[in-house]
Amino acid sequence: MNKYQATLFSNESDIFTALHSNKQKMSETALRKLAFKRGLILPKEMERDRLIERISDLPFSYEHIRDIQDKLASETNQELYSVKRIYEGFDIEKLSDVMDKVVAGRPKMLGSEDIEHSGSISMYHVKIAYTEFDFKRGKFQQKKLYGGDIWFISHQDYTSVRYSYTKRIEGILEEIINTYKADVSSDIIVNEIDMSAVLDADLRNVFAQHLYDFEGLYNTSGFEYAGLEKVRVSRIKVEGDVYGQTEAEVIVDEEELTEDKLESIDEFEDDIDEETQQDDDENLTFNIDNAAYDGQSLVNTKQITELCKDGFYRSSIRWKSKATFLTNNPMIVFELGFDEKYLAKNIKFKVLHKELTNGTKEKLEQPEFDKIIIKLEEKIFLINDFIIEQLGERYPDIDNADEELDVDKQEAG
Repeated sequence: MNKYQATLFSNESDIFTALHSNKQKMSETALRKLAFKRGLILPKEMERDRLIERISDLPFSYEHIRDIQDKLASETNQELYSVKRIYEGFDIEKLSDVMDKVVAGRPKMLGSEDIEHSGSISMYHVKIAYTEFDFKRGKFQQKKLYGGDIWFISHQDYTSVRYSYTKRIEGILEEIINTYKADVSSDIIVNEIDMSAVLDADLRNVFAQHLYDFEGLYNTSGFEYAGLEKVRVSRIKVEGDVYGQTEAEVIVDEEELTEDKLESIDEFEDDIDEETQQDDDENLTFNIDNAAYDGQSLVNTKQITELCKDGFYRSSIRWKSKATFLTNNPMIVFELGFDEKYLAKNIKFKVLHKELTNGTKEKLEQPEFDKIIIKLEEKIFLINDFIIEQLGERYPDIDNADEELDVDKQEAG
């Protein structure tokens, strides 16, 4: 029972530390209100430190502790998004009943969860708010508030699914789709960006290369290349591989990757003996799973190119594109990567800001953001379709093997 006492009870030291932890949320006004609720009126001239000392001396019940925890709960802005597409007759007008069933069946969890949903013409919106606890932090900083959305947007040939990317929201979306399949139609096809079956490094690299589009292959999409600032390359692995055992994140610029830089990485110092350190090129590829590069123009960087020839791919990028469909053609800064970076699954991206011709950075207005998201989604799925087409041309036996497997399953059935 002792292990639960820290979450149920707090002494004056715990309260003192909590009230000192956040001056913005625990301002002098907030502290005086807290004291007033306890029947204590403190002098105006009393400084913040002294206020905290007096309040910490008060007895605190469980409800009083919960009140402080709620005030100190941190809000997490969800700037990460992801996209899917659903084909074969997905009907957003059937989502209301599906959502009612999903909400009613959600398990009771530690922390609250609130799901609201509503439909309009050609769109269905799911708004989600929930709390989670990070027990690695101090007891009064454990509560974290999250919020996000799922939009189902109906088009002529498909339904676009755009959503805030968190594990919880991803799970809720999966539950919505599975419930729809069970109760409405099992014929729908969900198309998501999943390149775990693409083990060809050249093909998997196409995705990031065509996104920043240095060669201008997708200029008609409304985006023109304006810079590549960050690149993370990851080793291509398959389901079941053990990840991260020898992982090293290497931060470099466009200069040569020298032996001095390698020696500064703890993972290499632990795993590479004196003899193998003399052969950097071979051991760099053998020992690292990820390398991150930060610079101004990383398109043809030698180190990235060499790693991508040896079983790595660009698993995350930060780039600029000129948005030719917006007024004044501003440069838009994006970040995109995969949550499961070795498998190239669970795409997530940010639209950070726009840069004007004078170099000024500005936050995007909502109408601009909406237009950019639409264009970016179109480009993402154009590239995905291209990769699937190329995969079929390079490896035609894959399709034949899938067809034979289906026939075998039917005969076995």
